[in-house]
Amino acid sequence: MNENEIQEVVDLVRQHLLLPDTATRRDLDDGSVIKSVVAKAKNARRLRQLYLLAIADGRATGPHAWNEWKASLVADLVNRALLAYETGEVPLDRGVTEAARKLEAYEPALAGRSQRVLAALPPSYVTSTPLTDMADEIRLLATGVQPGHIHSRLTLGSEPEQSVLTVCVADRPGTFARITGVLALNRIDVLGANAYTTSDGLALARVSITTPSTAAADSCLADLEAAFSGHLAVDARMRSKVSDYGSGIDVVPDIRVLHDASTASTVVEVRGPNELGLLYSIAAGLADLDLDIHVAKIDTLGNRVVDVFYVRTQWGSKLSAGQTKEVPRAIRHRVQSLFGDPQALE
Repeated sequence: MNENEIQEVVDLVRQHLLLPDTATRRDLDDGSVIKSVVAKAKNARRLRQLYLLAIADGRATGPHAWNEWKASLVADLVNRALLAYETGEVPLDRGVTEAARKLEAYEPALAGRSQRVLAALPPSYVTSTPLTDMADEIRLLATGVQPGHIHSRLTLGSEPEQSVLTVCVADRPGTFARITGVLALNRIDVLGANAYTTSDGLALARVSITTPSTAAADSCLADLEAAFSGHLAVDARMRSKVSDYGSGIDVVPDIRVLHDASTASTVVEVRGPNELGLLYSIAAGLADLDLDIHVAKIDTLGNRVVDVFYVRTQWGSKLSAGQTKEVPRAIRHRVQSLFGDPQALE
């Protein structure tokens, strides 16, 4: 091999996770994300090579590393980057009007209502949600939710061992923590998740989970109702559950607060072991600072997890320098409180 070929192989190896990591952990409607991929890939030829490598690597790793959800996200990212190479501009068209047209053709009962609801969601919702899921979720959002009540549904996913839990509630700090806490209480593993907040005060969470038994599913849905109506002490029950079922290993998450990774939000990325209650601890720590989780992307990779949250203040801005410093402290405090890790507050 000549020097150019050697360098090409080196670059492909170094960047082989660029596309799947970006697609699953970043908001693709954030222009800075597309610009970063375009700069790192350098040209359309290299981008296509990375795309093929991502598919091969993911399929070789297993069904959790490459599934329909991840494939669609990566394909969307590649198409946006290719368009940027061709036009010299980052594509940021939210496509709300077109999405509403397709949605209402698929589900006529939503006629005249879908565009308003879609426009209230973050841009990434339109580009990352299959039409069938969108129809059910927009129906939930369009009917509205009163405080203390929820809309929820549990359906089989694209893989036999996976199901999808969708929850729609009135948004408030701690919403995502309550949802993940209830799942943990019912010993239901989270495989991946997307969470969104609307501009008119609703929260929507779509969580990919291991398919529960009928009894566990019924218990989970009942507990969700109780948690949002003030009839379930989620935090107290989580402490008891972790004490009874925790592995006993030290849980020391790697927390990164990325202020410049998004133009409109502060990105919080947390890596750690796939332990019962860890996702709850992270979400609860963010809620302790009254932060709004605008978009959440949860990625479970075997015995490790990478949880990414696009957060904003209650008045819709990125975090200040002072708030940024407090995020790791709040998360570590919650982790230490739940798992008793003596290193968590260092």
